[in-house]
Amino acid sequence: MRDWLMVLAILAPCAAPAFADPPAPDVLRAGAAAVRDRALTDPTAYDYVESLSVDVGQRLAGSEATPRATAWAEAELTKLGFANVHREPFQIIAWLRGPESAEITTPHPQKLAIIGLGGSVPTPPQGIEAEIVVVRTYAELLDAPPGAYDGKIAVLTQPMVRTQDGSGYGADNPPRRQGPSEAARRGALAYLVRSLATGESREPHTGALNYASDAPKIPAAALSVIDAELIDHLAARGVPIRVRLKLDSTTKPATVWTVEGEFRGTEHPDQIVQLGGHLDSWDPGTGSIDDGAGMAIAVAAAKLAAAQNPPRRSIRVALFGAEEMDFARPAFAAAHVGDRGDRRVRHRRRSRVARRAARRLARRARDEDLRRRDRAALGQRLARSQPRQRRRHRRSGSSRRTGVLGQPGRQPLLRLAPLRGGYARQGRPQPAEPGCRHLGGVHLHRRQQRRRLPRVGANERAGSAGGAVRIAVGGASAPQGRALTAPRDSART
Repeated sequence: MRDWLMVLAILAPCAAPAFADPPAPDVLRAGAAAVRDRALTDPTAYDYVESLSVDVGQRLAGSEATPRATAWAEAELTKLGFANVHREPFQIIAWLRGPESAEITTPHPQKLAIIGLGGSVPTPPQGIEAEIVVVRTYAELLDAPPGAYDGKIAVLTQPMVRTQDGSGYGADNPPRRQGPSEAARRGALAYLVRSLATGESREPHTGALNYASDAPKIPAAALSVIDAELIDHLAARGVPIRVRLKLDSTTKPATVWTVEGEFRGTEHPDQIVQLGGHLDSWDPGTGSIDDGAGMAIAVAAAKLAAAQNPPRRSIRVALFGAEEMDFARPAFAAAHVGDRGDRRVRHRRRSRVARRAARRLARRARDEDLRRRDRAALGQRLARSQPRQRRRHRRSGSSRRTGVLGQPGRQPLLRLAPLRGGYARQGRPQPAEPGCRHLGGVHLHRRQQRRRLPRVGANERAGSAGGAVRIAVGGASAPQGRALTAPRDSART
């Protein structure tokens, strides 16, 4: 999204009025290249983030930092040459964090790294101590009947899937935003969710929640990745686990501001190229990335584009005042209804590709338990499908002796590996033979494959239609050859 906005800002000075007599492509290309080259040495973006982080710091909407951050943003835009710099006020219900703590009390004491979710109700002053129920997937939580978690603290340990486009984060938002209400509908006293992060730091990752109107409001917090995995391992021991949770927070009405500035267009000033980032941040850090870097991209891109030539259309930058708690979007839309005649400002929705990716990741999370069952069934089918004695078979007049599956007393090890566009089980590599596929130590000819190859679960099918499928089983030692880095449970069969 930000790259798209930057391209618009860079090309705005070169855009043709009313689509008549557009400049030659070479002229547009040369103008964009000049802006790009200048951006490589321009310090605007870095200086913006550095000053924001050091001079302002955290900027939780409605906190004492809000007026300071707003004044800083106005001064910064003015210093960079923006015109019509102003602030737009709007009202919110500010949520302010208080002291927070959590610890395991049974089977042995252990402090937990947690952080309250934005908007969470507090616990009683003495906290909440109860046995926990460990839920490994969000689908498992949704499948639980009412009353399943009565008197317990629900702990969701579903990991976030690592992706390059951020869709893994988007797909795991429902467990954090709607999870507390879903757990409350099933009788939970409180809710802990594994942080939406793919790293292995012990720093928990906060974010906002959305309480449903038809469910009780229960305290909710995010667990660090390390502590969520610790609870997973404790639960695997089959011992009862009790946790004591204390969360404190307050709410109050507050005024916040969106800060705007622009470079006025020379020919079509009412036609606006809109860029933006959000000025507020969460309170544990300085908000240098979320969304200091986003604001810096928008501000620096607008300045660079306007410096190339006076823009024909106005380039406007908005620094939204309360995005993290979901107040900024409706307030900005209401304030700018008439910016484009009869058209209303609309939120740009995710592309079709991003929505499909998010749905795909959500299905993958929901099917986690099914995949585990399929893996166990696959191992059993492989074991049943192998001959107990050595056999001979002929191909092109030759004879080949085949061995039995695995080795006596050793548990087969199954790994997930890429194979011609899909995934297959891979173990110790077997010698290749034209026209054969391999199943353990047994070479299978094409006419035997349909009969001998065990069926695989729907979530474990390997390869695409028409692609080759190979299933190999090795011993307990690590398999040789290339293996795909997969979720940790992919090697637990």
